[in-house]
Amino acid sequence: MMNTIEIKNQKSKIKMTIQNFKFWILICHFDICILIFAFSCNPSYGDLENPEQVKTFQSVSEKLVCQCGCFMMLSVCNHPHCPSAIPLRQQIEERIQAGANSETILHELIETYGSKILSSPPTHGFNLTAWVMPGMGLIIGLIIVFFSLKSLKKKKSDQKSIPIDSDINKRIEKELEEWEE
Repeated sequence: MMNTIEIKNQKSKIKMTIQNFKFWILICHFDICILIFAFSCNPSYGDLENPEQVKTFQSVSEKLVCQCGCFMMLSVCNHPHCPSAIPLRQQIEERIQAGANSETILHELIETYGSKILSSPPTHGFNLTAWVMPGMGLIIGLIIVFFSLKSLKKKKSDQKSIPIDSDINKRIEKELEEWEE
């Protein structure tokens, strides 16, 4: 016959097993919900079926920034009812279906929205400074650090030891001896 401690241990083991089972059921439900959501989302290129058109759409949308203020690339803007990304994507799709190439579409969008729609600044004109200045800043900073360290080293080597008079040296030795005693 089982004693009461063994019965309690078995009941707690069963209780733990049921709790673990409930936990795993909850996790499975959560995973299923995530999968349903992931597969129910439409790709950003809605009506395009031709792989070449899809490739063109992706290359154009990766070069553009959503204009709603989220500062995400147009290809990854995930706002459900974005007032900027959805019309821009539709406009790009229409132009691709009409036979326009990626450069033409980009130029049209730049004319409409300005260069602020580009995800990276152009490499000509004043915008070239956005590409050059980080490197120049690094080089100038390294030069400043180099010359600062060089001048500090020079100042250290320029410091000469001050000759101590023999009377002062004897007095210091005497005080040190007295202090040690």
